[in-house]
Amino acid sequence: MTDVSETPKELRWVKERSACSLSNIFKALESGVRADTEDVQALQPESLQLHFEFQSQSNKQFSVTRIDDPRAQVGESVVFSLGKDSIVVETRDNSSNNKMFSATITLDDDGNCKLRVQDKTLEQWQVRRMALERLFFGPYWFSSSVPV
Repeated sequence: MTDVSETPKELRWVKERSACSLSNIFKALESGVRADTEDVQALQPESLQLHFEFQSQSNKQFSVTRIDDPRAQVGESVVFSLGKDSIVVETRDNSSNNKMFSATITLDDDGNCKLRVQDKTLEQWQVRRMALERLFFGPYWFSSSVPV
């Protein structure tokens, strides 16, 4: 098997990096998180009686809340906030806020706009999974009860 590089021989990198803005990536993440929330809501076993709610608070913040008790309308949330230099992801519940991670943007060596979390260069879906997997598939989820 040969390793074929995707690196372009020439790239107008300044133009590409300009399009790779934090606000553009934040909007794309918001769209992806909204779709992820719709997907998990549709796939969850009815026996769990959980509800997942997507909310866009402003053009600088959106969240997903897992509502464990429909009568109380409370639960844990994952909040995405657009900062000056990064996108901050934190969990919130009734008693605390905890920062999960922050993501910056970069143009990788192949000219693709990516997110960086610590020392990892990631696709948007990978960042969404890091942020939402525990909220969506925590210990209450039984994969054997999900229809294939």
